[in-house]
Amino acid sequence: MIKNDFLISVSAEPADNLALYLGELYEISRAVSIGIHADFMDGKFVPRTRFWNDADIAEFGKYADLLPVDVHIMAEANADLTRFAPYNFRSISTHIENGAAPTGGIVIDNDTEIEPHLAEIKKHKFITLMSVKAGASGQSFNPKVLEKIRAVREFNPAAVIIVDGGINETNLKSVVSAGADVVVMGSAVYKQGNKTEYIKGLYKL
Repeated sequence: MIKNDFLISVSAEPADNLALYLGELYEISRAVSIGIHADFMDGKFVPRTRFWNDADIAEFGKYADLLPVDVHIMAEANADLTRFAPYNFRSISTHIENGAAPTGGIVIDNDTEIEPHLAEIKKHKFITLMSVKAGASGQSFNPKVLEKIRAVREFNPAAVIIVDGGINETNLKSVVSAGADVVVMGSAVYKQGNKTEYIKGLYKL
């Protein structure tokens, strides 16, 4: 059995109806421990635009006092992030690749090496490692992230390491065993008929 001190954070990115899906996730959280992973895309830093409006930010914000909500911003360096400030999100992370001054957390994309960014890795609490290319749901997991997880843990032992992309029941154990604290799951959870039982089963692997 894998260690039991990790959290499954469910990405709302695949949802057709954000409000309904967030409500469903909240109900699931009453039966099994989960967080919510909130992806925001500006359509410039990544090709897609997703949840990049005040109404969707507020929708996620409704749940920020009820369970852990980690925000992953895929936007250009000059994006207005003050819109996120009114809400009690657990973390707000921006991509280290966009050249902006990092917020409380950083995201390192799948094809970005960590060595040039050790100074930032050492000083941030929340570090998200992408196991797919940022910006699209449903991609296949890239196992090279496992070595990145181990390296980040060595450089910053106190970091909360979030791993995002292509994770399901076949690779979850390897991600957690490598040292992930938070495992983001999107499509794998969304397609389940009984999401609660599926997530419960993941914690028992």
